[in-house]
Amino acid sequence: MKKFFALLFAAFTCFAAQAGDLRATGMTMVDKGGFTLGVGIGTPGYGGANKAVMPMITVDGQWGLASGFINSKHFGNNGAVDLGFQYGLCGYNLWKEAGLKGGVMQNMVVLRSAFHYQFVKKLDTYAGFFGGCDISSPTGDWDEVTKDKWDHVDSMFGMYWGGKWYFTDTFGAGIEFEDDFIKGNAPIVSAKVSFKF
Repeated sequence: MKKFFALLFAAFTCFAAQAGDLRATGMTMVDKGGFTLGVGIGTPGYGGANKAVMPMITVDGQWGLASGFINSKHFGNNGAVDLGFQYGLCGYNLWKEAGLKGGVMQNMVVLRSAFHYQFVKKLDTYAGFFGGCDISSPTGDWDEVTKDKWDHVDSMFGMYWGGKWYFTDTFGAGIEFEDDFIKGNAPIVSAKVSFKF
């Protein structure tokens, strides 16, 4: 799985570098006052003995706070800052091989903000921070002791970065990486599609 995502990222980067125009475009992919909605599929947030029965599905939204505030010789009016949210959902069937019944639903709810810079025409590259909570809810047949162990809320804080290639003015696709500094409950890598409104 890791090799697949690494190969996908390498192919995407080569495609973007060859197809892009490094001259000034006079625009950014994130517009002040604009809204972007994204949907992603990524690696499960919990690792180890926890067996995921589905990948992490995410939905995110960003509002452009500022754009075009950096004027450079090679890249034109560039730079943008956004503020948004992300919700993630993943399901696990714990220790199935041991004959135990019961699973966990993971819900990730965070606020995010990123800085965007367009090095290549149509390619939005960004990096930022997120903070929020990770909510675990047990499912299936659990005894009370085990159920209490998995029924909890954890804090989340970390960094994310990635790139999206916009095939049209309103539709893009790309890859994103996340690192939860506290417990590592965020998806490490996700493939995403985005829609600009």
